[in-house]
Amino acid sequence: MMTEQIPNSQSTRKSHYPIYHTESEMDRLTFQNSVYTELVGDRFLPSIEHFSIDTTLRILDVGSGPGTWANDIGFILPKSSIYGFDLFPISLPYQARNVQFRVADVERPPLPYDSSSFDIIHARNMFLAITDWERYFRELKRLVIPETGSIHVVETIIPPIDSKFDMTHIIQRYLTLSGVSFFINPDNLEECARKAGLTITDRREYPFAIGNWPEDPREKRVGVLAKSAFAEGFESFLSYLAESFRVSEEERNRYFKSLEEYIETSRISLKLYSLVLKRID
Repeated sequence: MMTEQIPNSQSTRKSHYPIYHTESEMDRLTFQNSVYTELVGDRFLPSIEHFSIDTTLRILDVGSGPGTWANDIGFILPKSSIYGFDLFPISLPYQARNVQFRVADVERPPLPYDSSSFDIIHARNMFLAITDWERYFRELKRLVIPETGSIHVVETIIPPIDSKFDMTHIIQRYLTLSGVSFFINPDNLEECARKAGLTITDRREYPFAIGNWPEDPREKRVGVLAKSAFAEGFESFLSYLAESFRVSEEERNRYFKSLEEYIETSRISLKLYSLVLKRID
């Protein structure tokens, strides 16, 4: 397995997660959260009921990143208890009083929460963090309340990258070494959830473009926003790979130019894929 090489300015904690934890990356994830809100239409997916301000729930946000989603929900549902965790400490300038964050690694279960303790578990874009999806779903099953609780999984479906993109071979090399799934297969994801003992009660897809090529005004607006968020994220991913594999500066610059040309000249379409899962004991 490849070991992450973290610069001195960052935590010495080891992880195979292939994007460095920096202030700019947290800003990008905060912006990406607003893109998802624009795409889906709400901070909750439509498959979740619209709760009243007096609702009292225990909600867990898996891999909270900058903590934006969990904090938003904390302000929206002030009588609920919101919990979140990530590999690094989360600090917000304006944190809701009912939101708590802690450091934990979903790849090292059990997580530091009681069994059968959450009404809703929200897990979004974990595809670069998970090496064993069945184990992952099994741990979420342990945490969710049987029958009434629900797990809301949202992943981005990325199409295979064109071989004309210079860095394809390094991406494939990383995926082989790390064991993560950059290209999510919905059928495989659902099969892992079922093997973990979960029941699928809802599945939805939200297609969106990367760039301003759609003719529909709303799709174009989302595409422009998504291009900014995803291009920066992919560039951070490539920076991590280039450093890990000791790519020369000249070769690295060629990769970034290739990425820019790929995004500008390709009509890229992605999908948000959502599953609602229940634990039926």
